[in-house]
Amino acid sequence: MLSAINRQEEKMMILRSLKERCAPQWAALLVVDVQNDFVSSKGSAAQRGEDVSAAQAMVPTLIRLIAEARRVALPIIYVKTVHGEWTDTPSWIYRKSQQSALKTCREGSWGAEFYDRISPLP
Repeated sequence: MLSAINRQEEKMMILRSLKERCAPQWAALLVVDVQNDFVSSKGSAAQRGEDVSAAQAMVPTLIRLIAEARRVALPIIYVKTVHGEWTDTPSWIYRKSQQSALKTCREGSWGAEFYDRISPLP
């Protein structure tokens, strides 16, 4: 019985590395909204009383993942939220004014910038 299990394990391909799991020609790493206002204890989310500890806890793992993606030439796509006058529709202003969140990720602000050590290479 044990030899049958060993043969079955040999047949199964166990993918352990990012390079084995993701072919760069077909995949990309998406890094979405990892910005000061959402992750930093000085950001607007934390200042409103939201718990950002889970976001902060994932940062070291994300940094390692980004480094590995760069090592295997996996494309990395960074997405960030930016709000400004051109996105402030009346309904957005009303909705966010109820939450004191209008200052989140304002165009050109520190809060809209990517969090420490999370950013695209030049």
